[in-house]
Amino acid sequence: MIHWALFSTLATGVFYGAYLLVFRNDRQLQLRRWYLLAALAFSLAYPLVRLPQAVAAPTVVSTLPEVVVGGAQVQSVSAAPSMNLSWLPWALYIGGVAATLAMLAVQMLTAIRCLHRERVTLLDDSTAPFSFFGHITIGTRGMTDEELRMVLAHEEEHVRRRHTIDVVTMRLMCCVAWFNPFAWLMLRELCAVHEYQADAAVVLGNGKDYLSLLYRQAVGTGYGHITNKFNSINLKNRIVMMNRQKTRFGAWKLVAVLPVAALMLMFGCKPAAEKAAVAEPETTDEVFDEVEVSPEFAGGMEAMSQYLAENIQYPEQAKADGVEGRVMVGFVVEKDGSITDAEVLRGIGGGCDEEALRVVNAMPNWTPGKQNGEAVRTRFNLPVVFKLQ
Repeated sequence: MIHWALFSTLATGVFYGAYLLVFRNDRQLQLRRWYLLAALAFSLAYPLVRLPQAVAAPTVVSTLPEVVVGGAQVQSVSAAPSMNLSWLPWALYIGGVAATLAMLAVQMLTAIRCLHRERVTLLDDSTAPFSFFGHITIGTRGMTDEELRMVLAHEEEHVRRRHTIDVVTMRLMCCVAWFNPFAWLMLRELCAVHEYQADAAVVLGNGKDYLSLLYRQAVGTGYGHITNKFNSINLKNRIVMMNRQKTRFGAWKLVAVLPVAALMLMFGCKPAAEKAAVAEPETTDEVFDEVEVSPEFAGGMEAMSQYLAENIQYPEQAKADGVEGRVMVGFVVEKDGSITDAEVLRGIGGGCDEEALRVVNAMPNWTPGKQNGEAVRTRFNLPVVFKLQ
């Protein structure tokens, strides 16, 4: 999850920066609209993609805390037990998603409660005009018939272009990436583009009257960032955009962003064989060196240390010959938790290799490791240090 959160945030920031540099002052509004939606969707999805890899990536086998055998006594163990907090990032993330989804639901329910059966509702109050899917609500107090016509045309353009679907879609993506500030900035930019598009549909032939109306409608009430509100975006930006000429080369600017997407794919996607320890990752007998949920000795590391302390004996032959050193034993925790493929990776002789291998083979079943929610075979190394006292 941390990989996804980091690279999705980085990609969103890069795409948002590219938008500010290349598109923000461009009058190609439809291009800007689709760019914002596609860039955020791409940023959230691409870190989950696994690219095929011809050669297996180098792996590092997990090494357990070493056990020190001294004389007739085993001294356990290297590492102090630590609290498993691997659940904490997931808990924080899920809590954030739940909170932002709840806010979205409240805003949508509030907007729905304010709708009426008619597609267009005219209220005798000062409610700020807004549209929500196919419904339009306008507070007409203080409006002339001509102003009402322009406001209605503005909101009809929102409905025609289905802007509410854009907003709800991007809000859902923002809920998934609630921790990502660039996602929320992209949402703000998308709402601005929506207003520019609706303004463009009304301003032709109504220039001065429409600008005057915008000034007078600068204050009003709305229903959160889920509706398309007539007065929701900075007036200065809207006026500047209405007077800006559409460039002939706006669409070509998109080409400048394509290398950015290629770089994101190159550095952010996980290789398919990233965690594989063998050259045939598609077989069911794949052995993993690292997994999402690590295997565990029954009772934890302390219980494993106690088991080793009670069972490993310093061989008499090694004592007599003065043999000391570190024996490295590798083994595999199977899908059912049993121990297989135990072997001495580095030995010292004097019977120490055989003793370490005997105790590892006799270990009780572990809780198996899991990858993508399924039990898998996992490889470990166990260092056993034989030291005379």
